[in-house]
Amino acid sequence: MSGLPWLKWYPSDWLRDTRALTLAAKGAWIDILSALHNARPYGTKTATIEQWARIVGASEGECAGILRELDKSGVADVVTLGNSDVTVKSRRMIREETQRAGLRERVARHRLKERSETGVTDEKRDSNGQCNAHVTYRSQKPEARNQNNTLGGTAKPPPPTEAEIVQSLRADPAYKGIDVPREAAKCRVWCDANRKSLSKRRLVNWLNRADAPLLRATAPPGPDPYREPPGWQGVAIEMFPSSDFAERVRDGLTWSDVGLDIRNKIAVKAASQ
Repeated sequence: MSGLPWLKWYPSDWLRDTRALTLAAKGAWIDILSALHNARPYGTKTATIEQWARIVGASEGECAGILRELDKSGVADVVTLGNSDVTVKSRRMIREETQRAGLRERVARHRLKERSETGVTDEKRDSNGQCNAHVTYRSQKPEARNQNNTLGGTAKPPPPTEAEIVQSLRADPAYKGIDVPREAAKCRVWCDANRKSLSKRRLVNWLNRADAPLLRATAPPGPDPYREPPGWQGVAIEMFPSSDFAERVRDGLTWSDVGLDIRNKIAVKAASQ
């Protein structure tokens, strides 16, 4: 008996495997599966033809015909023994029980390995009383490895201080023209408000964002596409000589009716002339 109160059910497999069975064989097969689920070994049951008839709720003659049909169609393995007993096997049930047994064995080996690595034996665990019955024992290897590195290896250097970070970035030519100490103070206020630590990476990101407005402020302004440049009609016809847009300009198209993208191109062209 598997100990499971439920049975795995695959509707698509059921329809495929029982497609060729008669209605009586289909109904009997689900009763037989239930009996095999409660059998030991799992998925295999041996009984007399009279007992099988009671399981499927049919006469002995009808039950014998159903078992022959299940065996002939390949749905089940049916073997008649020398004493006239009949053994029925479900290949899927036997396969799944074998997989479950293999999983249980792997879990048991893993737990035994953990106990041997931590030095916890069954006797020691039992001597602690029932209160420790559900304690999970974890391997101490990573902690031991860290201790070895600390004692015998090179200790990890401490992180740089805030003053050292500011000094190194202040000397970096990439941030020339930026008041690094002032921006660092602003970054520190933000970190305190958001419960963050001020690291070099966070301050670099802060300075990069502070540098963007400076670049935009020093960039030369382009022509205003919302201001109508004088003589734009001629520039537009020159730029788009054989288009419908040129015809619309000749017919009196106003500047405000021109699309913003075309307006920008015409403004740039007019400013360069």
